[in-house]
Amino acid sequence: MAKLRLLPDDPEIGWMPYAWLVYLPFQIPALVVGAGTRLDWTVTFAGMAVFLVLYFRSYWACGRGALAYGAAMALLGAIVVAYNPWASSYFVYAAACIASSGTARFAWRVLGCYLVALGIFAWATHLTPYSWVTGIVFSGLVGALRIQSVETNALNASLRTAREDVERLAKVAERERIARDLHDVLGHTLSVIVLKSNSRRGSPATTSRAPARRSPTSSASRENHSPSCVKRSRGTVRPGSPPKYGARAACSPRPASRSNAISATDDCRRDTRAS
Repeated sequence: MAKLRLLPDDPEIGWMPYAWLVYLPFQIPALVVGAGTRLDWTVTFAGMAVFLVLYFRSYWACGRGALAYGAAMALLGAIVVAYNPWASSYFVYAAACIASSGTARFAWRVLGCYLVALGIFAWATHLTPYSWVTGIVFSGLVGALRIQSVETNALNASLRTAREDVERLAKVAERERIARDLHDVLGHTLSVIVLKSNSRRGSPATTSRAPARRSPTSSASRENHSPSCVKRSRGTVRPGSPPKYGARAACSPRPASRSNAISATDDCRRDTRAS
């Protein structure tokens, strides 16, 4: 359920509309002092009820709507002022509505025409000095102040809009700057990584280490050839000794077997190179 509000949710309005109602209760003492009749009291209270509705509704309107509410308040004042002189305050409230009727120039023109119409009405109905002074002088003063206030509020609204635009553009510029800085940092980091990886691939240390590696096959073949060479050399250098030389002769090589040992050693070297 929507909450009923007397005034729109506008921080510029504030509590001032309630403060402006201070002139409304003065109609009651005027009836007490002047010994008003029952008709005077009835018209006064009925006029106050209608005025409150028009007054609070005028804050929700603008342009021609505000001008229509002001005309209704002026008409209400013209009716009730014949029964209560303090009802001339309705003319002042009507002048305050003119400020929201349009541009400042248009409002000033309408206010001037309104004051002229009030002067003619006061002369035609023979109002008391209090009634016409309140209706004309204070209407002009309050109407001028309201026009100036509305113009100031419009200027403040445009300044707030401009400030919001500036803040929004500043945020966008800051985001673009951060994105540009991140792009530069990431690009520099990736470039350094690529250069370091390329320099490691083509470094002399890596190139010189490559030929020093040996395949497992060549190592295994050398290990396989080594025992055969040793066996061949052992068999050549220390052959079995004949019975006539005895045990001592079997431990030392004969002169004739030196050439055989050299040939066996050469065979081992060739096998090793071939592997």
